[in-house]
Amino acid sequence: GASIALSNSVLGGTWSTATATTATVTATTGIVTGVSAGSVLLSYTNPSGCVATYVVTVNGLPSGVTGGTAICAGATTTWGSTTTGGTWTSSDPATATIAPATGLLIGVAAGTTRITYTLSTGCASSYLVTVHPLPAAVAGSSALCIGATVTLASTTTGGSWYSSNGAVATANITTGVITGLAAGTSLISYILPTGCVATRLVTVHPLPATPVVASGLCVGAFTALTSVTTGGTWLATGSATIDAATGIATGTTAGTATFTYTLPTGCSSILAATVSAPPTAITGPSQLCSGASVTLANATPSGSWAANPVSVATVDALTGIVTGSTAGTVRISYILSTGCAAYHVVTVHPLPAAVTGADAVCVAATSALASATPGGTWVSDNSTI
Repeated sequence: GASIALSNSVLGGTWSTATATTATVTATTGIVTGVSAGSVLLSYTNPSGCVATYVVTVNGLPSGVTGGTAICAGATTTWGSTTTGGTWTSSDPATATIAPATGLLIGVAAGTTRITYTLSTGCASSYLVTVHPLPAAVAGSSALCIGATVTLASTTTGGSWYSSNGAVATANITTGVITGLAAGTSLISYILPTGCVATRLVTVHPLPATPVVASGLCVGAFTALTSVTTGGTWLATGSATIDAATGIATGTTAGTATFTYTLPTGCSSILAATVSAPPTAITGPSQLCSGASVTLANATPSGSWAANPVSVATVDALTGIVTGSTAGTVRISYILSTGCAAYHVVTVHPLPAAVTGADAVCVAATSALASATPGGTWVSDNSTI
């Protein structure tokens, strides 16, 4: 494909080639153009008919050259040739560099450069390589919770969004909206039509376990909330307050309370619960004797009665009748279906020891009665006798 010029001191002659498939020569100018590798005999015939000959060797070009003609800045590709022994060069190393021996090409900056592979004979093949720019860095949050979304963006327009792990997070191909599906990581890629890409590793954090309330929430009462996921803090809105560290909630007004349990990752679970009003105060005696009974009452309907401990006194669940059993104190509860309760403490006193003495006495005579239990007062139910 290359050309050289031959000449002769005797002008006016004609040039010719013995093998035009190896090289051609222009008859009047002597310009020789290589066609294929090999040797060719060239002749120059002067005006008198005398002939001079010249042997020209046509060297072959590198063959089997391969390599990418488009690359992204910062990426690499390797060029090669089935013709060994040559050297690789780049016309613009500021755009792309190439290792002379190995053909490893590295994109440096957007632009074009000519890559040349030159053999020891000087024969060479060259190719134009385009280096495409990377998209601008991906901006946006790199962490989100299961079920939440974040939006990623790049100031370079025209690209598409992809997720490397669709089981963990999905990416909307056009908007860059990332949706967390399961705990883990996914590499989010923003790819231009040139194939150049910017990436961002996104972490999807798990949600804490849903909070559990130990018992019904009542106005003025304390109730513990828990989550099997540790390390979070508590927040309450509505009809209750809660200790941020311990999860102890206090009902403030009848209504609905919303409890939020948040982990250090920012992921949270929410529980909505009803706060119920307690029954009114229990009315009735707070003391009785062993074996005796008293009736307690509550103005709030539909509750049930309970005693603790029942070894001291029992209470009828429906009527509120308390019966003393042994000396001591007992807490009587009046409990609504919501679990809210009112309490009343009853003291059960022991009976005095049995009275001893005569059970008959003459008119105007006296007889002394006694009891081993001191401090009591004697009373007759018929002082006329």
